[in-house]
Amino acid sequence: MLVGSFKWIAKQENLRQFLEVADPIFAAKGIEFQVVGFMPSDFAASVTRYARATQIVGPVENLQPYFDRARIALVPESIGGGFKLKFLDYIFGRVPVATLTQAAAGLPSEILEAMLCRDSLRDLALGVADLIDRVEDLNAMQEAAFDRAQCMFRWQDRGNALLAAIRERRDD
Repeated sequence: MLVGSFKWIAKQENLRQFLEVADPIFAAKGIEFQVVGFMPSDFAASVTRYARATQIVGPVENLQPYFDRARIALVPESIGGGFKLKFLDYIFGRVPVATLTQAAAGLPSEILEAMLCRDSLRDLALGVADLIDRVEDLNAMQEAAFDRAQCMFRWQDRGNALLAAIRERRDD
């Protein structure tokens, strides 16, 4: 699965490029790929015109049922930088994650070790196809990512660090 809002042209192009590569690979392996979130209807029609494995779900009120059914969540974003909050949505939704290495900038190495990271869209799609039926490995990935992120992204810890930084700056 992939969750996102596809209003922005860069997000649309990321999805288009990924589907061109991944949809045939997923279709050949019998993998259903769900894209959840808003996208303009003309864009949805264009990216699914030839798709065999991809289903556009559209916006939903609650992501948890989709997380519960997903075997793996993807972040195939080669265009656009910055930290992607969807990593935390996936990790705390207890879904294993597969991503392009460059899209994972800003994530601690301990969390990256619990993800499938590949350098190209093709390698990412092939890695997902290879991993998708290895349920024990997928479960181990999500458990490790969750455990590590739970320690690194606890609000209490982050809040205390923020407060300490504010006090330090104020005292300067």
